[in-house]
Amino acid sequence: MSKFDEYRGNFIKRKTIEDISEDHIVFFVLFFVETYCMDFCKRKVIHKVSRPPLPLKNMLGLILLSEVLKESSARKIADFTKTDSVYKLVMEGIPVSKESVTRYKNYFIPYFEGILGKTVQMAKDFELTKFLDVSVDGTKLKAYNSPFKVIRKHDLKILIRILKGELAKDEIKKLKLNAQKFYYDGRKTHTEKLELLERMYNELKISGQKSVPINDIDARWMYNKKNKAELSYNLQTCVDCATHLILATYISQNPTDDYDLPIVTDLAMKNVGFKFENLLADAGYSNELVIDYLQKSQIEGFIPNATQSREYKDALKINPVSKDNVYIDYLNKFIVCFAGYSHPLKYQYEEEHIKKTSIGVIRYPNKIKNMYSNSEACKNCFYKDQCLTEKMTNRSYTVYGSEAMIDMLLKMETPEAKEKYKLRPVVESPYGTMKQFYELNQLPYRGKYKIQGIVNLKSIAYNINRIVNLVLCDLLFENETYQNFVHKIIDKYIVKI
Repeated sequence: MSKFDEYRGNFIKRKTIEDISEDHIVFFVLFFVETYCMDFCKRKVIHKVSRPPLPLKNMLGLILLSEVLKESSARKIADFTKTDSVYKLVMEGIPVSKESVTRYKNYFIPYFEGILGKTVQMAKDFELTKFLDVSVDGTKLKAYNSPFKVIRKHDLKILIRILKGELAKDEIKKLKLNAQKFYYDGRKTHTEKLELLERMYNELKISGQKSVPINDIDARWMYNKKNKAELSYNLQTCVDCATHLILATYISQNPTDDYDLPIVTDLAMKNVGFKFENLLADAGYSNELVIDYLQKSQIEGFIPNATQSREYKDALKINPVSKDNVYIDYLNKFIVCFAGYSHPLKYQYEEEHIKKTSIGVIRYPNKIKNMYSNSEACKNCFYKDQCLTEKMTNRSYTVYGSEAMIDMLLKMETPEAKEKYKLRPVVESPYGTMKQFYELNQLPYRGKYKIQGIVNLKSIAYNINRIVNLVLCDLLFENETYQNFVHKIIDKYIVKI
């Protein structure tokens, strides 16, 4: 008899399960693991030290249950496996250490994306939704790195040259304090420091930013909703509009949302197994890259431009010269300004879109610019003193977009599109829940790989809770398969005298 069998025998004898009610969510978690996740529990875990590996099925159930119950502390989870009946049931009486909890959570990180897809498959099996309408949005996740723990690009270059022997060591005194601390850090070897600095420099070349964080190299400077620059990640999420279930997540290093909709949408369609009918997104995704992707994927998109978005929010600009207060005829290609003059289309061209900010250069997808102007009308206009500055001879209006984007703008003016677009805010619901209850605001992890895995884990827990709330109303306790599973567990661990 193995040590684990001894633990299980003692667990059965103590009848610990008797104080757990049949409607406890632990049974649903165990049902999900045994029905959908056994493929992730057949792999062998090989440790460097000689100790028997813990059962993968039990450890996966423990990790998922702790997140569902909103408990992330490895120490508390380990203690609960020795004291709490619910956790004992998942582990079948096997106690674990906090190191084991952390080690197995790291082991399952590459598999959490697939397990998230299994929660979507379970929603399909319960016929909760047909996945007709989905919504995509992004939010910033603050990185686990102080904004003061960074090295500037200039200091980075000098540090590399000093470590390579190209500059004298006295040059280190001219650098900022963080660069000096990095140089004198005795925990890393000379080779490790040089490799890390070269990786930092490559990250700066990719991002175009002015400084790189020391502790979390993958993080980027991004502006939050308060327009404050923070070291962050950009979390992209695809959500089903009917059930608010998370279909896919993607951690991006881009400061803006422009490039990431195709990636997260492909991940969501992979989990669902087919293409969506309608996709909704806000004005941050209104660009040529996204419109072209939707056309090639044959997905009906509903994406307004900035003016339409402000109109939906009843927040149009007051300035009469603004494009918010002019009439644009996209078909006949002219603009009527607030003074009543017509401005025809003069020319069209493609422009590289690069924006220099305090955090560095931000690159956007290329834009197609349409220039509208009427110099003769501006010369004779009664309002030209209020409309034009001293250096301006006439007012010109710039409208961005190819024919495909203009078709999208015209579609978004229709009552049907406006009604459909009202479904888009459902994507905010998971963000609010996960930030408030799942501690998504600042995760104590570093690196894009780990952050992506932990976000997927918390999305799994959110989906499980969401499915239980949706199904409990009518289906779950009428489902014969689920009921048989629950009674099988109860009969297994309650000793009948």
